[in-house]
Amino acid sequence: MARRTAMAAIAAGLVAAGAQAGEKEDILAEMLPAQGLDRFAQVEELRFSFVVQRTDSRTERHWEWRPQEDRVTLTQGESRVSWVRGEMADAPEAVATADRRFVNDSFWLLWALHASWAPDAGLERVDEDTVRLSYPAEGGGYTPGDVYVIDHDDRGLTTQWAFHRGGSEEPSLVCTWEDYRQVGPLTIAANHRNEGGFHLSFEGMAVKMAGDPEWKFATPKSAD
Repeated sequence: MARRTAMAAIAAGLVAAGAQAGEKEDILAEMLPAQGLDRFAQVEELRFSFVVQRTDSRTERHWEWRPQEDRVTLTQGESRVSWVRGEMADAPEAVATADRRFVNDSFWLLWALHASWAPDAGLERVDEDTVRLSYPAEGGGYTPGDVYVIDHDDRGLTTQWAFHRGGSEEPSLVCTWEDYRQVGPLTIAANHRNEGGFHLSFEGMAVKMAGDPEWKFATPKSAD
């Protein structure tokens, strides 16, 4: 009897996991095309600057990302470092630090893409206009246990998110997603703000698509 109960519990867990995976796939099937991310496999190079301004400080990092080669280059001040993300074993600390910053900055840029790449990330609907992205407490890459409660409009574009560090009950940061720009096929929010004076922006965004020698620079997105 105990064995049958245990097997039933396992089966129920597998069914629940399958349902959650199906829900994640359904959400991404709506959001990725809305943001042009269903064409990301055709991106040859993406450039952007990550800029954070607070009352008394400014952080600026410039990125060159060649996803088909898995190569990233960071320029910050007088420093420049380039690496292949699939070859991080025994990487020097400067590269490991740069990679953590790249994951953070590109996650702000294209969170749905990162969610699609992370098999252990959960993505579920809270209501019609809100989804919840969660990373496991063990593993979870650089952000174990982190949770994002993400609002979106009827086009599938993010309007706000609440970041819960480590799954904390109260949000650690609540920010707008605004001023959408068209960067080739990609639709990207250029500005993020909160009431505390935090302002994160993306500048110098440009993309080069495979087979096209011309760079596509960011332009304001027209209202649909």
